[in-house]
Amino acid sequence: NALIIATQSLGTISSQINVVSRNISNAGTEGSTKKTSIVTTGYNGGSELKGLKRETNFSVFKTLLSASSNLGKCSRVTNALDQIDLSLNLSDPTNSRAPAVLIAKLLNTLHTYSIKPDDQTGAELVLQSARDVLTSLRDSSGLISELRRNSDDNIARNVELSNQFLDKIHLINQDIISSTGTNIDTTDLMDQRDTLLKQLSEIIGIKTTTRPNQEIVIYNNHK
Repeated sequence: NALIIATQSLGTISSQINVVSRNISNAGTEGSTKKTSIVTTGYNGGSELKGLKRETNFSVFKTLLSASSNLGKCSRVTNALDQIDLSLNLSDPTNSRAPAVLIAKLLNTLHTYSIKPDDQTGAELVLQSARDVLTSLRDSSGLISELRRNSDDNIARNVELSNQFLDKIHLINQDIISSTGTNIDTTDLMDQRDTLLKQLSEIIGIKTTTRPNQEIVIYNNHK
């Protein structure tokens, strides 16, 4: 019995060393979590390795999914605003080509011209201001149409990409469910699933729940 217990203990220690080596080799891998051995006492008093568990914080992970979703949404809005700023020079009030700014300039030139209606220079300034307003409205309309087309294209791409992520998550869920209650290690599969969930959250807002069989259920967190 003593020899059997010692042999079991050596086997458990060897397995724990393998887990440590695995943690070290995956230290630089994005999405990989630290694995911890679950050691119990066997029926004969020897130690047994019952499996592995991941060192994760589900509350923090859910917060990360929400933050990734908000970041993705804000990034898309920011990119669109940057394009508008670059096209209309909104960040420079004195040289802005925004319709509102040019309309205000047109009103000022009209007011000045109304004081001296016989001033040829004032009349030319009014005409030029009116041309600037028309040009700005035309450019703004074209820019908005382009942004809308780009947005529609991005939506189509993101829908296709989201479906790909969902298909991969579904397959991983099936593998994890089929391994529940067995000695098959599924911690790496769970890491892969978490990585896919994070990538999916950057496209659409999601929230998740975990069932007793370790299956992840995904809901759209639309706001």
